[in-house]
Amino acid sequence: MSSFAVLHASQLVTLAGPKRPRVGAEMSKLAIIPNGGMLIHDGRIDIVATRDEIEKKTRDAEIVAAGGRGVLPGFVGAHRRLVFA
Repeated sequence: MSSFAVLHASQLVTLAGPKRPRVGAEMSKLAIIPNGGMLIHDGRIDIVATRDEIEKKTRDAEIVAAGGRGVLPGFVGAHRRLVFA
């Protein structure tokens, strides 16, 4: 199982609300996590939270430093992109 963590983001933009897949109008409600990070396992986003919360769960994950930049995890369905029309 491969995993990596993105840390040291000035802001991480994610979907607000419950921690489950969202559709329709739920996709328009965003949340910004200051000093955010995310943990990815086997190519899937596992946890999106503050840097401190992510660091507690990184174990042997490779660390990718965002260098104080904003991070927007990919939650857009590629099949809906114009290129596939």
